[in-house]
Amino acid sequence: GTGTTLAVLPLGTFNYFARLIGTPLTVDEAVRLAAEGQAVSIDLLDVGGRLAATYCSAGVFARFISERVLLQKRRGLPKLRAMLLALVSVLWRFPSFFLRLDADGHQVSLRTSFLFAGNACAALNPMTLDSGPAEFQDARFCLIVGDQAADARSCG
Repeated sequence: GTGTTLAVLPLGTFNYFARLIGTPLTVDEAVRLAAEGQAVSIDLLDVGGRLAATYCSAGVFARFISERVLLQKRRGLPKLRAMLLALVSVLWRFPSFFLRLDADGHQVSLRTSFLFAGNACAALNPMTLDSGPAEFQDARFCLIVGDQAADARSCG
């Protein structure tokens, strides 16, 4: 641990991180908790030197999101139309990349179409986000890697 303390304010769209750690979803209550509450420890994901608190993804999903945002900003398309066009574009090109995973002294190199890494299995299902801090702080790490045929399989 770094010993760094962070106060979380629920100002995001879905407040995934705030909900996962049990932060109240009103700013006044969150500020009160920051001033009067106790600090808790969490694990962070280190992905190529970049830190993530909840999850990260690479490959098809990440490219889909980037394409959708680009279509919305550059062409001014509504979100649903941008999503459909981005989906067709990404699936037509179906990107893949080389990946090296390092965990507990083990290394695996592979070619894949997508990667999802989540700090707590709750990150896989937004419907479970209200399960609170106990699930987020239980040190469960989820990793899903797809092969060239996009056959999802759990790798650990």
